[in-house]
Amino acid sequence: MSVHGGALSVRQDRVVVPLTWDAATERYRGQTSIDVIDARGTLSGWTLKTAVDDPNRHGSHVWLRPSKPVVVDGDPSGLVAGEATQVRGNQLVTLGSATAGDGGGSYRVPVDIEVSAPHGPGSSSVAVTLLPQVFGA
Repeated sequence: MSVHGGALSVRQDRVVVPLTWDAATERYRGQTSIDVIDARGTLSGWTLKTAVDDPNRHGSHVWLRPSKPVVVDGDPSGLVAGEATQVRGNQLVTLGSATAGDGGGSYRVPVDIEVSAPHGPGSSSVAVTLLPQVFGA
C-alpha cells in the first residue's frame, strides 16, 4: 500500500488589494490575507513569498507588514511571520513560513500594506496587486 500526498499551493495566485487614503499617516493603507494549503503530508515546512506587480508605479513606495500565519486547519506550531519590508523592484518578499517538522494543513497569512504616493483630489483609493508563491522546504 502506498500513500499519495496532496500538493503545496496558494489559493490565490494574484491578489488585488484596494487601499484607501489615511490622512493621519499620509499613506494609502489596506489589508489582505493569502491562504496556503499544505496537503503533502511531509511536514517539511513551507515559505510564502510575494512580488508586487509594478511596486514603483507613479513614484510610489510599497511596504508589506505580514503577521504570523493563522491556522485554518492544522498544527499551530512552527509558524513565523515575515519581516516588514519596503518592496524594491521585482523583489520576492517573505510573508510567512512554517518550519521543518510543521506546516501541514491550511493557513491564512495576513498582510498590512502601505503605499506612499502623491495624493490629490479624486485619488482617495489605489490598488496594489500581489503575486504570491509558496515554496516547499
